[in-house]
Amino acid sequence: MKLGKIGLLIGVAGFALSQESSAFDVLGNIEAVVNQNFTFTETQALNFGSNVQGDVAKTVGVADAGRGVIQVTADPVRPYTITPPNTPSTLNGSTGGTLTVDQFVADPTGQVTGNQTINVGATLSAIASDQPAGTYTGTYVITLQYQ
Repeated sequence: MKLGKIGLLIGVAGFALSQESSAFDVLGNIEAVVNQNFTFTETQALNFGSNVQGDVAKTVGVADAGRGVIQVTADPVRPYTITPPNTPSTLNGSTGGTLTVDQFVADPTGQVTGNQTINVGATLSAIASDQPAGTYTGTYVITLQYQ
């Protein structure tokens, strides 16, 4: 009898050792969230109005009549940031010449959620006394980024 019990104990110990060295497959979960893409429409261009050769620099603020206005549609829950340009923009004249716009500001900026109306202001550089007359146009970039 005693011999039978020893054989049984060895068999159980051998089974436990084989379990420790076995490989197991573990099932994990995967998730992906797709957010609504940004849509935006410029409803009012940033406009410095009429200027004269020799004018000093001119600033349009975010509450002024010439401000730029951009309507943004975004995911109603997921936060995103609004960042105004940090580099100057060059305006090209219809008859030659260039002007510079810089010191961009936007309201709101920073982190927001949902639909927003972004008001944009900036500063037009001083106009030289020999600046070619004409219409000057250019672009700027507002950055929208989901968090």
